[in-house]
Amino acid sequence: MGKIKLRKQFNTILHELYRQGYGKPKIKDKHNSTPYIHSESTYKTYKAQCGHFAEFCYANGVKYDMEEAFKLIPEYGKRLEADGKSAWTIYTAMNAIAKAFGVSTESLGYKPPKRERASVSRSRYATEMDRHFSVQANEKLITFCKCFGLRRRELEALTGDCMAFNKKGRLLVHVTNGKGGKERWVVFYGTEKERKVCEDLMRQAGNTKVFSHVHTKADIHYYRSVYACRLYKAISRPVEAIPREDRYICRKDKAGVIYDKKAMQMVSRSLGHNRISVIANSYLHNI
Repeated sequence: MGKIKLRKQFNTILHELYRQGYGKPKIKDKHNSTPYIHSESTYKTYKAQCGHFAEFCYANGVKYDMEEAFKLIPEYGKRLEADGKSAWTIYTAMNAIAKAFGVSTESLGYKPPKRERASVSRSRYATEMDRHFSVQANEKLITFCKCFGLRRRELEALTGDCMAFNKKGRLLVHVTNGKGGKERWVVFYGTEKERKVCEDLMRQAGNTKVFSHVHTKADIHYYRSVYACRLYKAISRPVEAIPREDRYICRKDKAGVIYDKKAMQMVSRSLGHNRISVIANSYLHNI
């Protein structure tokens, strides 16, 4: 049997981690990391990132040896920086590589640049993809996204019978298989006109999918941020009423901005996230 190339070795390792982790709760270690891969999107992202690293290794004469490939990680990180990759892209690449080698990112021998909110270019405002996306033709999809903040994969799987109402009559949708296989209930936030649009979409779908197709150019992350801001504004306390222990004080480019930790936790759960820092960094940019 011949030697196995790096890309295939990485793919085999990542697939096994995905097989073991899919649909199971995350149990994090002291490095705030989990040994497995819990979602399909993370698996695909890590597979692609490790593929890029494998190509870099091939170009540097390393095709099969994992130990030799490991030695190239610091140089690869510097190459990504030289190529103008964002701090967030480099961070993702290092996480993927660390997962494939079964080590923490601190063990890679490379310290990626710090991630700043100002460096996050994806979906903050209208993006380049908007030129290839008809807002008018996708108006109902956009309305629904802004009112519930679901991920693309969650929207594609949603059926009309996932609609419900709580005791106060608030409209809810049931996400049965979110990121990491988790389920959650998400509360509607929007106008009465938007509520009617969302209810009609769900009722018309019945037990079939609400959206037969979610346009690939739809800026889902931006719509999720709109939902996050709506929810946060609705439930957060005035700054002067937030106890000291419940204050989240921003740094760097938003230095001095104060958020309500409890409200952030509710927003985080509604979006299917676990950490409030993600909410501050990627969603509450207009508050």
